[in-house]
Amino acid sequence: MPVVPYLTQVEQSVFWKQMTAYAKDHKEEKKAIKELKANVRAVTENAAILGTQVVQHMPHYTDHGERHYLNVLALMGALVPKDTLKGLHPVECALCILTAYTHDLGMVLSGEEYHAVLDPASETAERKKFEGFLERYTDEVHQIAELREANTAETNAAASQMEGHLLATYIRETHTDPTPDRLRQRLQAIANEKKDDSLFRYAPVKLRHPVTSG
Repeated sequence: MPVVPYLTQVEQSVFWKQMTAYAKDHKEEKKAIKELKANVRAVTENAAILGTQVVQHMPHYTDHGERHYLNVLALMGALVPKDTLKGLHPVECALCILTAYTHDLGMVLSGEEYHAVLDPASETAERKKFEGFLERYTDEVHQIAELREANTAETNAAASQMEGHLLATYIRETHTDPTPDRLRQRLQAIANEKKDDSLFRYAPVKLRHPVTSG
């Protein structure tokens, strides 16, 4: 069983080290690889911040800050054979890092998206999709209604906990779905924040599609 290292920063990952080693042996690509590493670092920094927002509307869900992404990255690195790792191009290494840091960004809900899902008066496609999801949990929905009807501090807290669990289950199941395409929206938000759409590009290679296509 491979030993999984404890990473405290992305630069400690085997994929980052491979990018550095590759640049030393391919001086003609050194400048491009330097820019690629800077772009990857910018994306990971912003993704780590966005990831902390997963629990904003789902307080009982697991933490999805940078610790989670570093753990995923460490596991990925431990699973790649050393000979295979040495043959990876910087683009492939960058994709591994980006995938580790962005795979759960579709679980981040903006305030607008949150209300579009939970507001019974909402007529959005996401609300209709959520209503279809709730048909699988009729007992829980009925129980929540009874708790809300009792309208005490204790029953309202219990209802909120159940609602949070249902929402977390729904988001976990749908966070990579093409509709409403939250993952691509979060990646675009990172590019907009940095005012640089080239963050997901290495020369002519576009990195955004393989990251979002799973």
